Amino acid sequence: MTVVVLDSNVLVGMFVKDDAHWERSARCLRRMASGEWQAVISTLAIPEVCGVIRRVTQQPELASAVLEKLSTWIAQGILQMEDLNSSRAESAAALAIACGISGADAVHAALAKDLQASLLTFDHEVIRKTKTDVSVLEINKI
Repeated sequence: MTVVVLDSNVLVGMFVKDDAHWERSARCLRRMASGEWQAVISTLAIPEVCGVIRRVTQQPELASAVLEKLSTWIAQGILQMEDLNSSRAESAAALAIACGISGADAVHAALAKDLQASLLTFDHEVIRKTKTDVSVLEINKI
């Protein structure tokens, strides 16, 4: 089983059909559900995803449904959530400084590095800036 840390943009794409990455995100979901991938997120991902979905769609009901679905996936083991502890926060800060990426992106990248997993993101800038520090799953192979 491949362990993959999901950037929030992958999760957003699973729930917003108008998202440019919806089809790729749907393929990711199938790999998660089949057990081919063990998908991991940080605790930061849940409020980040729900907030983005609320802002982009202007549908608080959808954002609430997404929160419920993510919680269900965690309970079912389809998705694993890892805490942002002080060690990971320091690693994320170091990556943000070294790579010039946002704090949220650094949290996801640091988690992938800590778990020796691959980071899955659709953000080309994050891919370019972190590829020497973190294993990044190539999005064109999804």
